[in-house]
Amino acid sequence: MPIATPEVYNEMLDRAKAGKFAYPAINVTSSQTLHAALRGFAEAESDGIIQISTGGAEFLGGQYNKDMVTGAVALAEFAHIVAAKYDITVALHTDHCPKDKLDGYVRPLLDISAERVKTGPGLSGVVRGRLRPPRRPRPSPPGTPGRTARRSTCRTRWRRGPS
Repeated sequence: MPIATPEVYNEMLDRAKAGKFAYPAINVTSSQTLHAALRGFAEAESDGIIQISTGGAEFLGGQYNKDMVTGAVALAEFAHIVAAKYDITVALHTDHCPKDKLDGYVRPLLDISAERVKTGPGLSGVVRGRLRPPRRPRPSPPGTPGRTARRSTCRTRWRRGPS
């Protein structure tokens, strides 16, 4: 089943309230912990909630950039793809967020989420607008260790930042 839409998530919450139960919520920090959480939900035949903390999102954003928004969006995009293979419904959440991280983490995620609800699945225009092609590396001077005579080819990868 897919990731819960806002309407499906509201139904999940109504069902939990009426049945006087709570859905399990699991913090994830990688694709491995996401797979483990999904497997656990599936084996228990339970819908659930996947949460990502600011630290987990920062880690997923890359050790160099430590971009929480990029990390959270990357995990959410991955979750949409892999969760579709399970017979459960999963809601995506941020974990508890310190007040000093609201503007840099939660508010951008809310903007992206609102755009995604409007446009449907896939990378939203907001996300695409935040990404740009990488800078081309400068050529190494002749004689530099590691330089090869063969020209390497690479696919365009996207990264955040101003143009």
